Amino acid sequence: MFDNLFALVIVVIVLIFLAVVAKQALTTYRVKVESSKDQSYRMLAQEAVMAQIRAAEELAELRARLTEVERLLKEID
Repeated sequence: MFDNLFALVIVVIVLIFLAVVAKQALTTYRVKVESSKDQSYRMLAQEAVMAQIRAAEELAELRARLTEVERLLKEID
């Protein structure tokens, strides 16, 4: 009887240990996945900022050209 109880306790301890290890492994996996997503979002945000900067520069150039065209048209009148 004592041997059966001892074996049962050992099995329960091993199962608890395996459950803790599995939970930690899943948590680690989740963190890695979230980290890679985070990196992707950072890169996407950086690309968006660069595109916005280029658009602002092009807009400034177009405004300068428009101002020059307006000046030329006023001279013609």
